[in-house]
Amino acid sequence: CRYRRKPIRAINALSAKPTLLVVDDIPENIHQLIYAFQDKYHIIAANNGIKALELLRGRTPDLVLLDIVMPEMDGYEVCRRMKATPEGNRIPVIFLSTIDSSLDKMRGFSIGAADYITKPFDIDEIRARIHTHLELSRLQHYFEQLVEQRTADLAESREKYRILAEYSPNWEYWLNENGQYLYVSPACEIISGYKPEAFLNDATLMSNIIHADDLAKWYTHKEQVSRSREVTIQPVN
Repeated sequence: CRYRRKPIRAINALSAKPTLLVVDDIPENIHQLIYAFQDKYHIIAANNGIKALELLRGRTPDLVLLDIVMPEMDGYEVCRRMKATPEGNRIPVIFLSTIDSSLDKMRGFSIGAADYITKPFDIDEIRARIHTHLELSRLQHYFEQLVEQRTADLAESREKYRILAEYSPNWEYWLNENGQYLYVSPACEIISGYKPEAFLNDATLMSNIIHADDLAKWYTHKEQVSRSREVTIQPVN
């Protein structure tokens, strides 16, 4: 039977509550958000940007609710520093601020913010947007895992095929979309008289060694097989 050595986690298979980091210099705002969301999310809080970055060094929340206007370090700078790290770059950031100009919003989006909510905020709106961005983040992570697994599977299959081709009496070769050789098996030397390196270094070599009367057939054949990328040529007995 076949199985995945690294099974991909289902999108909704979360063993714990998502964690929200709330950053605001006004205690009332923090308390209101904690009261509204503590039943569904695990909440951590910071009352300034410096403390928020310190918290981010020790843990990776699933989403950040970030005020912009704060003393010492504003929300833009917090977001910029967070997005500069591999872990922080994956975390959705929703700005919560009294700043409402289009220019300021564009500034936030340009440094990596996922959304922008204007104060005074509506709890139901925040709840809906948190849910949306967490789902998008989960989907993105799932598909990244899927691509990573598919890429690993393809590389493993290619390597197994390459090992088989190394010992095959047939001439095996792989082409890219431009018709250049990606791999040529050792059997090519028995059939053509040229080593694999010669074909890898010169994509036109086959055209030079084929008889002029057969070139038209070769070009037609090459155009057809370039779509499948993998070709087998059996030796003539």
